[in-house]
Amino acid sequence: MPIHILQAEIDAELEAREVLRFRAPLMSALLDDEDRHDREAAFSRLAAANKVLAAWNPLLVLKAGGVR
Repeated sequence: MPIHILQAEIDAELEAREVLRFRAPLMSALLDDEDRHDREAAFSRLAAANKVLAAWNPLLVLKAGGVR
């Protein structure tokens, strides 16, 4: 497996955890603008990593909940 695929897999797992950090019960209602921006940026980075993973093997795509 190429190194850029391995890096994308690591990045996807990291960003999926970051997204989950903002999904705690009642957390989404309490987010300020900076936290909302951070959450959207994590979603964006997760999507970019998933795009690389899907090009290699669609079964490698990671959902925001950390489930394949």
